[in-house]
Amino acid sequence: MTGAIDKAELSYFYQNEFMTPLDQSRQSQVAIKEKTFFVALVDSDATQRNLLRSRLDSLGCASLALASIEDLFANLRAGKKFECIVMAISNEEFKRQLKSILIDSDIPLLLVALPEYLGALSHLKEEMASYGNMDVVLPFSTDRELEWRLEMLVHRKQAANPAVEDFVWDEYRFEIDRRQVWLEEENVSLKPMEFHLALELFRNMNSLVTRERLAFLWRGRPRSPGSRALDVCISNVRRKLKLVPERGLILRSIYGRGYEMNSMRKEAQLMEAQA
Repeated sequence: MTGAIDKAELSYFYQNEFMTPLDQSRQSQVAIKEKTFFVALVDSDATQRNLLRSRLDSLGCASLALASIEDLFANLRAGKKFECIVMAISNEEFKRQLKSILIDSDIPLLLVALPEYLGALSHLKEEMASYGNMDVVLPFSTDRELEWRLEMLVHRKQAANPAVEDFVWDEYRFEIDRRQVWLEEENVSLKPMEFHLALELFRNMNSLVTRERLAFLWRGRPRSPGSRALDVCISNVRRKLKLVPERGLILRSIYGRGYEMNSMRKEAQLMEAQA
């Protein structure tokens, strides 16, 4: 978006499309300063990045400053955990980047956007709602508003993901609140969608999980994933969680229908009972 935006238009976009009323923001039960709040800060401008990091630190955040989205994904692949990603928009590439972050990381995203980008963001708001939790703040906003928006993002995520008990199957333990999987004492790094699909397969042990059901779990996206994308994700789950006969588990592909996780130990118990 390169055209100028007048004051009236800026006021409409920011106050009506993105502004969180003060009384509503106070409903948040999250107090950033009461705990360590880990933030990934992505900004290609070193001067602006250092300034914004200083502001985040003054709010009690523990921030990791990164120069690019590639650096962000490298840290996520390495297992770094963040409560929020703060990303400064500096060019038109942000549309593609937003989808990548929201789909692949499942972490609330706060955009720091100049006024000229607010119009484009307002058009993307409805589409992005199906991908994840996102908000926008102007770079010259007050520290108080910056804190409100961080709190509201975390509050929305907590409201959408109420506390539930861990799911355990033999040597596997799924920490649902934290979206982590443990195989014995080893923490297995799964992408958000790999976690959701693996949990669904374990919960339906020895039963078929249809492709339609797995597609529905694809983070609520408006379109189902292609067969190739789903199969690759399942293949990653099989490899990372070591779903092999030696561990008593087999993940089968039922052609044209879906996938089924089978416990060989249960089959062995049935054979012993029939002997």
